[in-house]
Parts: sequence; structure tokens; C-alpha cells
Amino acid sequence: MAFGISLRWLITSAEVLDGVTDIKDDYERKKANLVDENLTGLIVRMMAYYRENKSTIQKLTLVSKIAGICFFFNGVIILINTIINVMSGALFGYILLLALATIGNFLVGFSGIFIPRFFDRYSSTWEHRLNESAKVERELVEQLEGR
Repeated sequence: MAFGISLRWLITSAEVLDGVTDIKDDYERKKANLVDENLTGLIVRMMAYYRENKSTIQKLTLVSKIAGICFFFNGVIILINTIINVMSGALFGYILLLALATIGNFLVGFSGIFIPRFFDRYSSTWEHRLNESAKVERELVEQLEGR
């Protein structure tokens, strides 16, 4: 089950990043002739892309944090197992493998917990922009209706 969730997480992440890459590539093509209309179009496109993928990004972030916590606790369990094996005089090669597994679990756990913080910052930035754009849209409607 964990393998299936991990595979789905990787595929979904790649799909989301692919859309962002398309927008970035479009920006790179237009960068030489970046007039206000092109820049505005790119901003609107990015806001629409975020709005469309908001729930997916939040799910990816949550799954990543949960996985990070699981890897961290698995690292603690392997660390305890390593200490027990060192005290019982287990073979050096086995202890080395346990130590490497411990380090690997802690690194993946750390990444799984802290990397999503960047996605949280990204999300909060775009949430702010979406809220501001909704506010401006309401003000524009009020202006056009003569309120």
C-alpha cells in the first residue's frame, strides 16, 4: 500500500511541476519582449493554475509530512535496533547496514517534514494573491454597477 501511495505521489508531483514548467518556459520565451500584457497574462495564468491545483498541492504537502514523520520514527526504531546489536556484539557489516539505514531514514524523514514548508509558503503567497484579486474583482463590479 505504501508503495502505491508513493508512486501516486510521485506521478501527481510530476504532473503539477510539469504545468509550472510550461508556464516558466512561456515566461522564458517572452522574457525578451516582456510587455505589461505578457506579464499580466503570465500572472493570471499562474494564479489560475494554482487555483486549479490548490487541493492537489495541499494533499501532496500533507502526504509528504506524514511520510516524513513515518520515516523519522522508523529511523528511531532502526537506531534502537542498531544500539541493541552493537551491545550484543553483532557483525560489523550488519551494524554498518543498520547505521546506513538509520541515516537514510532520518534524511528522508527530515526532507519529508521540512521540504513541504516551502510548498506551504508558496501556497500562502498564492492564497494572498487570490484573496486580493477577489477583492479587486468585487471592487471593480461595484464600480461598474455604480455603487
